[in-house]
Amino acid sequence: MLLPKSLCRALIATATALLAATAWADTVLFISVSPVPHGKFTKLAEIGAAHGFKVESRQAEKLPTEQDASLFRGADVVIFDAPRDHLQDQMRAKLAKALPGLGVPHLWMHETKPS
Repeated sequence: MLLPKSLCRALIATATALLAATAWADTVLFISVSPVPHGKFTKLAEIGAAHGFKVESRQAEKLPTEQDASLFRGADVVIFDAPRDHLQDQMRAKLAKALPGLGVPHLWMHETKPS
C-alpha cells in the first residue's frame, strides 16, 4: 500500500524530529491536532521501540477541556504536531491551563516554521 505523498513527508519530518529529540529521551510525547493523521504515531512508536525509547501520542481534540500539566507527566520531550498557524492557535487555546506547567524540552512542528 502506497502512502500519500503528504503523509510520507509528514512521517519523514516527524521521524527526523523524533530521532534528534530522543538522543537522550526515554519517552517522547506527541500532541497532535486534526488534520494530522493519528495513525502515523503507531509507526513512530514502532520506530521508537526498535531504538529503545517510548513514543506516546495524544490528540488535542480528545483531551479534557481543563487539561492540566499532568498531561506531560513522564515525558522527557514533547512535540506538538500542529502544522499551520490556526492549528497551533487552536492547540494553545485547548492546552492553555497545561502549557505553563510544561517543564521539559519541546518543539512546535509547523509546515514552514518549526519552533
